[in-house]
Amino acid sequence: FVTQEALIREQPYLALNPGRAIGRVRIIEQAESVNALLPGDIAVLRQVPLSLPPVAGVLTERPSTVLSHVNLLAKGWGIPNAYVRDAAVELRQHEGQWVELKVSASGYMLRRLTPDEAAAEVAAQAARHARAASGKKPAGASAARPDLREQRLLPLADLRARNHAQCGAKAANLGALQAAKIAGTTVPDGFCIPFSHYQRFMQANGLAERLARLQRESGFQADPQARLKALAQLRAEVLQWPVNAADAAQWQARWQSQLKGQGVFVRSSSNSEDLPGFSGAGLYTTVPNIKSEAALAQAVKTVWASVFNPEAWEARSAAGFDAEAVAMAVFVQTAIDASSAGVMITRDPFDAGHRYITYISAKRGIGIRVVEGRRIAEQVTYSSWSKAIKVLSRSGDNTALQLSDNGGVKEVPVEAGRTVLTDALVLRLAGVGAAVKRLFKGVDQD
Repeated sequence: FVTQEALIREQPYLALNPGRAIGRVRIIEQAESVNALLPGDIAVLRQVPLSLPPVAGVLTERPSTVLSHVNLLAKGWGIPNAYVRDAAVELRQHEGQWVELKVSASGYMLRRLTPDEAAAEVAAQAARHARAASGKKPAGASAARPDLREQRLLPLADLRARNHAQCGAKAANLGALQAAKIAGTTVPDGFCIPFSHYQRFMQANGLAERLARLQRESGFQADPQARLKALAQLRAEVLQWPVNAADAAQWQARWQSQLKGQGVFVRSSSNSEDLPGFSGAGLYTTVPNIKSEAALAQAVKTVWASVFNPEAWEARSAAGFDAEAVAMAVFVQTAIDASSAGVMITRDPFDAGHRYITYISAKRGIGIRVVEGRRIAEQVTYSSWSKAIKVLSRSGDNTALQLSDNGGVKEVPVEAGRTVLTDALVLRLAGVGAAVKRLFKGVDQD
Protein backbone atom coordinates (compact mmCIF):
# COMPACT_ATOMS: atom_id res chain seq x y z
CA PHE A 1 0.00 0.00 0.00
CA VAL A 2 0.97 3.64 -0.45
CA THR A 3 -0.18 6.26 2.02
CA GLN A 4 -1.78 9.48 0.91
CA GLU A 5 0.95 11.41 2.75
CA ALA A 6 3.65 9.57 0.76
CA LEU A 7 1.93 10.45 -2.51
CA ILE A 8 1.64 14.13 -1.53
CA ARG A 9 5.26 14.17 -0.36
CA GLU A 10 6.37 13.20 -3.87
CA GLN A 11 4.33 15.83 -5.68
CA PRO A 12 6.49 18.15 -7.79
CA TYR A 13 4.34 21.27 -7.28
CA LEU A 14 2.14 23.00 -4.72
CA ALA A 15 0.50 26.41 -5.05
CA LEU A 16 0.86 28.17 -1.69
CA ASN A 17 -0.49 31.56 -2.77
CA PRO A 18 -1.98 31.83 -6.26
CA GLY A 19 -1.48 35.03 -8.25
CA ARG A 20 0.30 36.81 -11.09
CA ALA A 21 3.50 38.85 -11.09
CA ILE A 22 6.01 40.46 -13.43
CA GLY A 23 9.63 40.58 -12.34
CA ARG A 24 13.22 39.57 -12.92
CA VAL A 25 14.20 35.98 -12.06
CA ARG A 26 16.79 35.74 -9.26
CA ILE A 27 18.03 32.32 -8.09
CA ILE A 28 19.09 32.40 -4.43
CA GLU A 29 21.38 29.53 -3.44
CA GLN A 30 21.66 30.27 0.32
CA ALA A 31 18.93 31.53 2.68
CA GLU A 32 21.34 34.21 3.98
CA SER A 33 21.47 35.79 0.49
CA VAL A 34 17.81 36.85 0.46
CA ASN A 35 18.73 40.32 1.74
CA ALA A 36 20.17 41.10 -1.71
CA LEU A 37 16.71 40.71 -3.31
CA LEU A 38 14.91 43.75 -4.75
CA PRO A 39 11.16 44.51 -4.92
CA GLY A 40 11.10 43.74 -8.66
CA ASP A 41 12.62 40.26 -8.30
CA ILE A 42 10.91 36.90 -8.64
CA ALA A 43 12.88 34.93 -6.06
CA VAL A 44 13.73 31.29 -6.71
CA LEU A 45 14.72 30.02 -3.25
CA ARG A 46 16.74 26.83 -2.92
CA GLN A 47 16.23 27.02 0.86
CA VAL A 48 13.27 28.43 2.79
CA PRO A 49 14.47 31.47 4.77
CA LEU A 50 12.98 32.68 8.04
CA SER A 51 12.19 36.05 6.50
CA LEU A 52 12.19 37.81 3.15
CA PRO A 53 12.43 41.40 1.88
CA PRO A 54 9.62 42.60 -0.44
CA VAL A 55 9.70 40.84 -3.83
CA ALA A 56 7.36 40.40 -6.79
CA GLY A 57 6.96 36.62 -6.52
CA VAL A 58 8.40 33.50 -4.87
CA LEU A 59 9.18 29.96 -5.98
CA THR A 60 10.77 27.60 -3.45
CA GLU A 61 12.60 24.31 -4.04
CA ARG A 62 11.76 22.94 -0.61
CA PRO A 63 8.18 22.24 0.44
CA SER A 64 6.80 24.30 3.32
CA THR A 65 3.40 24.88 4.85
CA VAL A 66 0.87 27.59 4.08
CA LEU A 67 1.76 28.99 7.53
CA SER A 68 5.49 29.46 6.89
CA HIS A 69 6.75 33.01 7.48
CA VAL A 70 7.58 33.33 3.78
CA ASN A 71 4.08 32.39 2.71
CA LEU A 72 2.43 34.61 5.32
CA LEU A 73 4.47 37.49 3.89
CA ALA A 74 3.49 36.50 0.34
CA LYS A 75 -0.18 36.57 1.35
CA GLY A 76 0.26 39.94 3.04
CA TRP A 77 1.92 41.39 -0.06
CA GLY A 78 -0.52 39.70 -2.45
CA ILE A 79 2.24 38.02 -4.49
CA PRO A 80 2.34 34.52 -6.03
CA ASN A 81 4.19 31.79 -4.14
CA ALA A 82 4.61 28.12 -5.01
CA TYR A 83 6.74 25.09 -4.24
CA VAL A 84 8.37 23.80 -7.44
CA ARG A 85 10.65 20.80 -7.17
CA ASP A 86 13.96 21.47 -9.02
CA ALA A 87 12.89 25.09 -9.58
CA ALA A 88 16.48 26.31 -9.96
CA VAL A 89 17.20 23.76 -12.70
CA GLU A 90 13.95 24.53 -14.51
CA LEU A 91 14.43 28.31 -14.37
CA ARG A 92 18.21 28.63 -14.76
CA GLN A 93 17.74 29.63 -18.41
CA HIS A 94 15.62 32.61 -17.29
CA GLU A 95 17.95 33.94 -14.57
CA GLY A 96 18.25 37.72 -14.79
CA GLN A 97 15.44 37.94 -17.35
CA TRP A 98 12.12 39.75 -17.03
CA VAL A 99 9.22 37.30 -16.98
CA GLU A 100 5.53 37.01 -16.25
CA LEU A 101 4.73 34.42 -13.56
CA LYS A 102 1.29 32.93 -12.99
CA VAL A 103 0.65 30.56 -10.08
CA SER A 104 -2.58 28.56 -9.92
CA ALA A 105 -3.73 25.42 -8.13
CA SER A 106 -3.04 23.26 -11.19
CA GLY A 107 0.44 24.57 -12.06
CA TYR A 108 2.59 27.59 -12.79
CA MET A 109 3.30 29.40 -16.06
CA LEU A 110 6.43 31.43 -16.85
CA ARG A 111 6.67 33.62 -19.94
CA ARG A 112 9.70 35.71 -20.84
CA LEU A 113 8.80 39.32 -21.65
CA THR A 114 9.55 40.84 -25.03
CA PRO A 115 12.24 43.60 -25.08
CA ASP A 116 9.53 46.26 -25.31
CA GLU A 117 7.58 44.75 -22.40
CA ALA A 118 10.75 44.51 -20.31
CA ALA A 119 11.65 48.15 -21.01
CA ALA A 120 8.14 49.24 -19.99
CA GLU A 121 8.41 47.24 -16.77
CA VAL A 122 11.79 48.79 -15.93
CA ALA A 123 10.21 52.25 -16.34
CA ALA A 124 7.23 51.25 -14.19
CA GLN A 125 9.55 49.94 -11.46
CA ALA A 126 11.51 53.20 -11.51
CA ALA A 127 8.27 55.14 -11.06
CA ARG A 128 7.27 52.95 -8.11
CA HIS A 129 10.69 53.47 -6.51
CA ALA A 130 10.28 57.23 -6.94
CA ARG A 131 6.90 57.12 -5.19
CA ALA A 132 8.42 55.03 -2.39
CA ALA A 133 11.30 57.47 -2.03
CA SER A 134 8.79 60.31 -1.68
CA GLY A 135 7.25 58.54 1.31
CA LYS A 136 3.81 58.10 -0.28
CA LYS A 137 1.98 55.04 1.06
CA PRO A 138 -0.82 53.06 -0.56
CA ALA A 139 -4.29 53.60 0.82
CA GLY A 140 -5.34 50.50 2.74
CA ALA A 141 -5.74 49.05 6.19
CA SER A 142 -5.58 51.11 9.34
CA ALA A 143 -4.49 50.16 12.83
CA ALA A 144 -7.18 50.07 15.50
CA ARG A 145 -7.10 53.26 17.59
CA PRO A 146 -5.61 52.45 21.01
CA ASP A 147 -7.23 53.65 24.24
CA LEU A 148 -4.31 55.20 26.13
CA ARG A 149 -6.36 56.09 29.20
CA GLU A 150 -6.18 52.57 30.62
CA GLN A 151 -3.11 52.29 32.86
CA ARG A 152 -3.97 49.16 34.87
CA LEU A 153 -2.59 45.71 34.22
CA LEU A 154 -5.68 43.76 33.23
CA PRO A 155 -5.94 40.05 34.19
CA LEU A 156 -7.11 37.60 31.55
CA ALA A 157 -10.26 36.92 33.56
CA ASP A 158 -11.35 40.55 33.06
CA LEU A 159 -10.67 40.69 29.32
CA ARG A 160 -13.39 40.42 26.68
CA ALA A 161 -13.45 41.19 22.96
CA ARG A 162 -14.43 44.79 23.79
CA ASN A 163 -10.99 45.31 25.43
CA HIS A 164 -9.17 45.32 22.08
CA ALA A 165 -8.70 49.09 22.37
CA GLN A 166 -6.72 48.70 25.61
CA CYS A 167 -4.92 45.38 25.07
CA GLY A 168 -5.11 44.46 21.38
CA ALA A 169 -7.37 41.90 19.73
CA LYS A 170 -5.14 38.90 20.55
CA ALA A 171 -5.26 39.37 24.34
CA ALA A 172 -8.91 40.49 24.27
CA ASN A 173 -10.02 37.46 22.27
CA LEU A 174 -8.12 35.11 24.60
CA GLY A 175 -10.12 36.61 27.46
CA ALA A 176 -13.33 35.93 25.55
CA LEU A 177 -12.19 32.36 24.95
CA GLN A 178 -11.44 31.79 28.62
CA ALA A 179 -14.83 33.16 29.62
CA ALA A 180 -16.59 30.89 27.08
CA LYS A 181 -15.29 27.78 28.90
CA ILE A 182 -15.26 25.61 25.78
CA ALA A 183 -15.40 21.96 26.87
CA GLY A 184 -12.07 20.18 27.01
CA THR A 185 -9.96 23.34 26.71
CA THR A 186 -8.04 25.62 29.04
CA VAL A 187 -6.65 29.08 28.30
CA PRO A 188 -3.46 29.52 30.38
CA ASP A 189 -3.76 32.47 32.76
CA GLY A 190 -2.05 35.78 32.12
CA PHE A 191 -2.31 39.56 32.21
CA CYS A 192 -2.18 42.43 29.75
CA ILE A 193 0.29 45.33 29.78
CA PRO A 194 -1.87 47.92 27.97
CA PHE A 195 -0.96 50.21 25.08
CA SER A 196 -0.45 53.14 27.47
CA HIS A 197 2.74 51.58 28.88
CA TYR A 198 4.19 51.26 25.36
CA GLN A 199 3.21 54.84 24.57
CA ARG A 200 4.78 56.18 27.78
CA PHE A 201 8.02 54.25 27.15
CA MET A 202 8.31 55.42 23.55
CA GLN A 203 7.48 59.05 24.36
CA ALA A 204 10.02 59.14 27.18
CA ASN A 205 12.71 57.93 24.79
CA GLY A 206 11.82 60.12 21.81
CA LEU A 207 10.55 57.45 19.41
CA ALA A 208 8.44 59.85 17.29
CA GLU A 209 11.43 62.08 16.53
CA ARG A 210 13.67 59.05 15.94
CA LEU A 211 11.13 57.48 13.57
CA ALA A 212 10.61 60.72 11.63
CA ARG A 213 14.36 61.14 11.24
CA LEU A 214 14.71 57.51 10.15
CA GLN A 215 12.12 57.87 7.40
CA ARG A 216 13.83 60.99 6.07
CA GLU A 217 17.19 59.24 5.76
CA SER A 218 18.53 58.74 2.26
CA GLY A 219 17.40 55.44 0.79
CA PHE A 220 15.12 54.37 3.67
CA GLN A 221 11.90 54.47 1.65
CA ALA A 222 13.21 53.06 -1.65
CA ASP A 223 16.09 50.75 -0.68
CA PRO A 224 15.09 47.53 1.19
CA GLN A 225 18.68 46.96 2.31
CA ALA A 226 18.99 50.45 3.81
CA ARG A 227 15.63 49.92 5.53
CA LEU A 228 16.70 46.53 6.91
CA LYS A 229 19.85 48.03 8.43
CA ALA A 230 18.07 51.09 9.84
CA LEU A 231 15.30 49.02 11.44
CA ALA A 232 17.87 46.68 13.04
CA GLN A 233 19.61 49.72 14.54
CA LEU A 234 16.31 51.10 15.84
CA ARG A 235 15.42 47.79 17.52
CA ALA A 236 18.84 47.67 19.15
CA GLU A 237 18.31 51.21 20.48
CA VAL A 238 14.87 50.34 21.88
CA LEU A 239 16.40 47.43 23.82
CA GLN A 240 18.88 49.85 25.42
CA TRP A 241 16.33 52.51 26.42
CA PRO A 242 15.44 52.55 30.14
CA VAL A 243 12.02 51.38 31.31
CA ASN A 244 10.01 53.45 33.76
CA ALA A 245 10.92 51.92 37.16
CA ALA A 246 7.36 52.14 38.49
CA ASP A 247 6.00 50.33 35.44
CA ALA A 248 8.59 47.55 35.68
CA ALA A 249 7.86 47.11 39.39
CA GLN A 250 4.15 46.89 38.62
CA TRP A 251 4.72 44.11 36.01
CA GLN A 252 6.87 42.13 38.41
CA ALA A 253 4.40 42.46 41.28
CA ARG A 254 1.52 41.25 39.09
CA TRP A 255 3.63 38.35 37.78
CA GLN A 256 4.34 37.24 41.35
CA SER A 257 0.87 37.79 42.79
CA GLN A 258 -1.29 36.47 39.92
CA LEU A 259 0.97 33.93 38.21
CA LYS A 260 3.06 32.98 41.29
CA GLY A 261 6.32 33.74 39.48
CA GLN A 262 5.91 30.79 37.10
CA GLY A 263 7.63 30.76 33.73
CA VAL A 264 5.76 32.95 31.25
CA PHE A 265 5.59 33.66 27.54
CA VAL A 266 5.74 37.38 26.76
CA ARG A 267 3.59 37.86 23.67
CA SER A 268 2.68 40.61 21.23
CA SER A 269 -0.86 41.98 21.12
CA SER A 270 -0.60 44.98 18.83
CA ASN A 271 -3.31 47.14 17.27
CA SER A 272 -2.11 45.95 13.83
CA GLU A 273 -2.80 42.20 14.08
CA ASP A 274 -5.88 40.00 14.33
CA LEU A 275 -7.75 42.54 12.20
CA PRO A 276 -10.29 41.85 9.43
CA GLY A 277 -8.22 41.41 6.27
CA PHE A 278 -4.86 41.57 8.10
CA SER A 279 -3.97 38.84 10.59
CA GLY A 280 -0.36 39.92 11.22
CA ALA A 281 0.45 36.27 12.03
CA GLY A 282 4.14 35.59 12.53
CA LEU A 283 5.22 39.23 12.24
CA TYR A 284 5.96 40.08 15.86
CA THR A 285 8.16 38.52 18.52
CA THR A 286 7.23 36.14 21.32
CA VAL A 287 9.79 35.63 24.12
CA PRO A 288 9.39 32.14 25.66
CA ASN A 289 9.71 30.91 29.23
CA ILE A 290 10.80 34.02 31.14
CA LYS A 291 11.70 33.10 34.74
CA SER A 292 13.40 36.17 36.29
CA GLU A 293 12.35 39.73 37.02
CA ALA A 294 15.18 41.29 35.00
CA ALA A 295 14.38 39.05 32.04
CA LEU A 296 10.70 40.07 32.21
CA ALA A 297 11.45 43.77 31.65
CA GLN A 298 13.85 42.97 28.81
CA ALA A 299 11.31 40.62 27.21
CA VAL A 300 8.64 43.33 27.27
CA LYS A 301 11.06 45.70 25.50
CA THR A 302 11.85 42.95 22.97
CA VAL A 303 8.16 42.60 22.12
CA TRP A 304 7.80 46.38 21.89
CA ALA A 305 10.84 46.55 19.60
CA SER A 306 9.31 43.92 17.31
CA VAL A 307 7.00 46.65 15.99
CA PHE A 308 10.10 47.39 13.88
CA ASN A 309 10.78 43.82 12.72
CA PRO A 310 11.50 44.12 8.98
CA GLU A 311 8.81 41.61 8.01
CA ALA A 312 6.25 43.50 10.15
CA TRP A 313 7.27 46.87 8.67
CA GLU A 314 7.08 45.58 5.09
CA ALA A 315 3.75 43.79 5.56
CA ARG A 316 2.18 46.86 7.17
CA SER A 317 3.60 49.16 4.48
CA ALA A 318 2.19 46.94 1.72
CA ALA A 319 -1.20 46.98 3.47
CA GLY A 320 -1.13 50.79 3.82
CA PHE A 321 -0.70 51.14 7.59
CA ASP A 322 0.62 54.44 8.93
CA ALA A 323 3.82 53.64 10.86
CA GLU A 324 3.11 56.26 13.54
CA ALA A 325 -0.31 54.75 14.32
CA VAL A 326 1.02 51.32 15.34
CA ALA A 327 1.15 50.53 19.07
CA MET A 328 1.99 47.38 21.02
CA ALA A 329 0.29 45.93 24.06
CA VAL A 330 1.93 42.90 25.69
CA PHE A 331 0.27 39.75 26.98
CA VAL A 332 2.16 37.89 29.72
CA GLN A 333 0.90 34.30 29.80
CA THR A 334 1.76 31.20 31.82
CA ALA A 335 4.15 28.93 29.90
CA ILE A 336 3.01 25.42 28.97
CA ASP A 337 5.63 22.76 28.20
CA ALA A 338 3.59 21.28 25.38
CA SER A 339 4.10 17.77 24.03
CA SER A 340 2.78 19.11 20.71
CA ALA A 341 1.71 22.53 19.47
CA GLY A 342 0.64 24.28 16.32
CA VAL A 343 -1.90 26.38 14.47
CA MET A 344 -5.43 25.50 13.41
CA ILE A 345 -7.51 27.29 10.76
CA THR A 346 -11.29 26.79 10.49
CA ARG A 347 -11.23 26.82 6.67
CA ASP A 348 -9.26 25.28 3.82
CA PRO A 349 -6.23 27.55 3.25
CA PHE A 350 -5.68 26.00 -0.21
CA ASP A 351 -9.20 26.51 -1.56
CA ALA A 352 -11.79 28.76 0.10
CA GLY A 353 -14.48 26.96 -1.89
CA HIS A 354 -13.93 23.79 0.14
CA ARG A 355 -16.39 24.18 3.00
CA TYR A 356 -16.44 22.12 6.22
CA ILE A 357 -12.61 21.86 6.28
CA THR A 358 -10.38 22.37 9.34
CA TYR A 359 -6.62 22.67 8.68
CA ILE A 360 -4.04 21.91 11.41
CA SER A 361 -0.27 22.38 11.27
CA ALA A 362 1.64 20.96 14.25
CA LYS A 363 5.02 19.87 15.57
CA ARG A 364 6.22 18.11 18.68
CA GLY A 365 7.22 20.33 21.59
CA ILE A 366 6.29 23.99 21.92
CA GLY A 367 5.06 25.71 18.78
CA ILE A 368 7.68 28.34 17.93
CA ARG A 369 8.98 26.45 14.88
CA VAL A 370 5.62 25.72 13.28
CA VAL A 371 5.73 28.88 11.13
CA GLU A 372 9.49 29.04 10.55
CA GLY A 373 9.38 26.90 7.43
CA ARG A 374 12.86 25.37 7.81
CA ARG A 375 11.45 21.87 8.37
CA ILE A 376 7.96 20.98 7.26
CA ALA A 377 5.31 20.54 9.95
CA GLU A 378 2.72 17.81 10.19
CA GLN A 379 -0.28 19.02 8.19
CA VAL A 380 -3.73 17.51 8.58
CA THR A 381 -7.18 18.44 7.30
CA TYR A 382 -10.52 17.25 8.64
CA SER A 383 -13.86 17.44 6.85
CA SER A 384 -16.86 17.75 9.12
CA TRP A 385 -19.01 16.73 6.12
CA SER A 386 -17.28 13.47 5.10
CA LYS A 387 -15.63 12.86 8.52
CA ALA A 388 -12.37 12.22 6.64
CA ILE A 389 -8.94 12.98 8.10
CA LYS A 390 -6.37 13.73 5.39
CA VAL A 391 -2.66 13.70 6.29
CA LEU A 392 -0.85 16.11 3.94
CA SER A 393 2.61 15.77 5.52
CA ARG A 394 4.41 14.34 8.52
CA SER A 395 6.77 16.49 10.59
CA GLY A 396 10.30 16.68 9.20
CA ASP A 397 11.88 17.76 12.51
CA ASN A 398 14.32 15.45 14.30
CA THR A 399 14.46 17.78 17.32
CA ALA A 400 11.78 19.53 19.36
CA LEU A 401 11.82 22.60 21.57
CA GLN A 402 10.91 22.18 25.24
CA LEU A 403 11.01 24.61 28.15
CA SER A 404 14.35 24.79 29.96
CA ASP A 405 14.52 24.73 33.76
CA ASN A 406 16.69 27.87 33.68
CA GLY A 407 14.40 29.82 31.38
CA GLY A 408 14.18 29.91 27.60
CA VAL A 409 13.99 26.73 25.55
CA LYS A 410 16.14 23.70 24.84
CA GLU A 411 16.34 21.23 21.96
CA VAL A 412 15.60 17.56 22.55
CA PRO A 413 15.91 14.76 19.96
CA VAL A 414 12.74 13.24 18.49
CA GLU A 415 11.99 10.72 15.78
CA ALA A 416 11.35 12.44 12.44
CA GLY A 417 8.14 11.42 10.71
CA ARG A 418 6.41 10.03 13.79
CA THR A 419 2.75 11.00 14.12
CA VAL A 420 2.29 14.27 16.04
CA LEU A 421 -1.52 14.28 16.23
CA THR A 422 -3.61 11.17 16.75
CA ASP A 423 -6.96 10.86 14.96
CA ALA A 424 -8.75 11.33 18.27
CA LEU A 425 -6.88 14.58 18.91
CA VAL A 426 -7.63 15.85 15.40
CA LEU A 427 -11.35 15.27 16.03
CA ARG A 428 -11.15 17.06 19.40
CA LEU A 429 -9.30 20.01 17.88
CA ALA A 430 -11.77 20.34 15.00
CA GLY A 431 -14.61 20.42 17.52
CA VAL A 432 -12.87 23.16 19.49
CA GLY A 433 -12.24 25.12 16.26
CA ALA A 434 -15.95 24.95 15.39
CA ALA A 435 -16.86 26.16 18.89
CA VAL A 436 -14.41 29.08 18.66
CA LYS A 437 -15.84 30.03 15.27
CA ARG A 438 -19.36 30.04 16.74
CA LEU A 439 -18.16 32.19 19.62
CA PHE A 440 -16.91 34.82 17.17
CA LYS A 441 -20.15 35.00 15.20
CA GLY A 442 -19.29 32.46 12.52
CA VAL A 443 -16.17 34.26 11.28
CA ASP A 444 -13.36 31.87 10.32
CA GLN A 445 -10.54 31.80 12.89
CA ASP A 446 -6.91 30.78 13.20
